[in-house]
Amino acid sequence: MATAPAPTRGGPLHRLSAPTDYSGAARVSVQVTAAAVVGADRAVLGVEWTGDVARAVRDDQVISDHSWHGRAWDIDVTDGRDLTLEVLPWSDATGVWVDPRVRPVPEGASIRALSIQRIGRVSLTAPQASG
Repeated sequence: MATAPAPTRGGPLHRLSAPTDYSGAARVSVQVTAAAVVGADRAVLGVEWTGDVARAVRDDQVISDHSWHGRAWDIDVTDGRDLTLEVLPWSDATGVWVDPRVRPVPEGASIRALSIQRIGRVSLTAPQASG
């Protein structure tokens, strides 16, 4: 089960800081198949999730991060390489404000859906004027 780190504050206004400790994060390995990206100009992994914050990691490098606010998280996977999602759970105790239209959600972390959107490129040209 994922566990959230204790909230931290910083800066001159003593605001909540983004977590840096992901040791208690829920982890999900995502395999990106060649068939999902071959022939696409770009491929984007859409992640429908709930939690506090999350990051996508590949080869010990963070390639994307996201704070949950109710909308899907898009991650460029055009290179076709696998990645790991690390999700810290939501907890009301953090004191983070999120628009009430997307709350309440249960405490914890969840990934509800993963999808890959293939994006193509179309070039348009204007006809030459005769004359």
